[in-house]
Amino acid sequence: MFRARHANREIMRNNFKINLFTDLKLFKGFNYRLNTSFYNVQKEDGQYKDKAYPNGGASGTLLNGNKEHFLIENIVNYRVPVKNRDHRLDLTLVQSWDQETQKEMEYSANNVPVDFDWNMLPDGNVTGIGRKYEERTLLSFIARAQYGLMDRYLLTAAWRRDGSSVFGPSNKCGDFLSLALAWRIKEESFLEEVNWLSNLKLRASYGQVGNQAIKPYKTLGATEGLGTEFGNVLETGYLPTKELSNPNLKWETTSSANFAVDFGVLENRLSGTVEYYHTTTTDLLVARSINNSLGYSTMYDNLGKTRTQGLEVSLNADVIRQEKLKWSVGVNFAKSKNKILKINDKVDENEKYPDDVNNRWFIGKPIDVYYDYQFDGIYQYEDFDKIVGDDGSIKYKLKKIYDTNGDGIPDKALERTDNVEPGFIKVKDINNDGVIDSDDRVVIKKTPITSLPFPVISTLKALTSTSIFIPYREPL
Repeated sequence: MFRARHANREIMRNNFKINLFTDLKLFKGFNYRLNTSFYNVQKEDGQYKDKAYPNGGASGTLLNGNKEHFLIENIVNYRVPVKNRDHRLDLTLVQSWDQETQKEMEYSANNVPVDFDWNMLPDGNVTGIGRKYEERTLLSFIARAQYGLMDRYLLTAAWRRDGSSVFGPSNKCGDFLSLALAWRIKEESFLEEVNWLSNLKLRASYGQVGNQAIKPYKTLGATEGLGTEFGNVLETGYLPTKELSNPNLKWETTSSANFAVDFGVLENRLSGTVEYYHTTTTDLLVARSINNSLGYSTMYDNLGKTRTQGLEVSLNADVIRQEKLKWSVGVNFAKSKNKILKINDKVDENEKYPDDVNNRWFIGKPIDVYYDYQFDGIYQYEDFDKIVGDDGSIKYKLKKIYDTNGDGIPDKALERTDNVEPGFIKVKDINNDGVIDSDDRVVIKKTPITSLPFPVISTLKALTSTSIFIPYREPL
């Protein structure tokens, strides 16, 4: 409480957002839209500790930040005139420019003579000045064609080219394709008289998307400033950071195939979707540990290949469907499994891709795992020999359980680097060598891979309530 009374912090933010658009319909079937948006956040973060604050009073920090986001989109839609109304062809072209700029200035001082707040920091002794500047730009071009035959057979094809400033000069751009097919089976003549079936649709798609989720300047050699006092003058020098730059960074690419069935029965009182997906990701953008003999400990790189497969099932039922009262109940089931296929192109003497233990990447295992010792129960009194010293002190020594010479008589106890007693946690000796060491660590799944939420939606006139229950998580 004393520290809280003598310290103060205030954060102020001003947000401003504006969206503008215009539509031009130059001739039949043609539409041009210009979308523009601007988003600005101004932030001031002031912290101050008065002279009564223990070990560091009359000091503070002031941070001023500004973040701007510009987006400009040029969108052209054209419905191609076709005499035969059974056919429909829509064409879309998109060009977008997306830029985000972030600036921050931080100033800190101590021995402030006017012991009031951070606004008096310029009168104190400067202890640090920091500056942050980040800018990233994304330039995109998209072309898409949508074809429909009798509104029953549907085809969509798209091409996208993205260019990001966060990548190296030779890898800024990536091309991504997609194709989707759909068949409204319910519209077929052989199902016209099946009145209980309201909807039946098959869908299949294949597409690629890119990921640029890294901070700017990872391809450049960054430095950090270090302040040093020469007499009464604060000088700033610069040294490389602990992160090694990588000018060859490029887009991470995810390719996904999806197959789905949409259905509805009894005027869609009961409806649902069953969907299977198979996703492969290559050139993952990851921060990996490297040998620090050169002074660097991490580096961003494009590594590996992973695969994710999953099944999603959703069911929705309108239990009550009246003019004033609606009550819907749903259930969603999702199960997925991912694993690492390879880390790089290197193979071992058995022509297999090796694991990377330092980064906890294991071939055939999920991406996000623990690599630790396996729980094997709790030590009981019967696991120890009780030793009473001359002074009455009691020590516990693990019993011998290993037979090292094959005579059928245990002659060695489990070796651990720590002292254990009854009530301590056991860990499993995986390789059964009688020693608990790093070779006994195992891969343990971290994330749940199955979920089963139950959404319940109730509507009474203008009042709507939604409840979601998620009772299931697959054990590790």
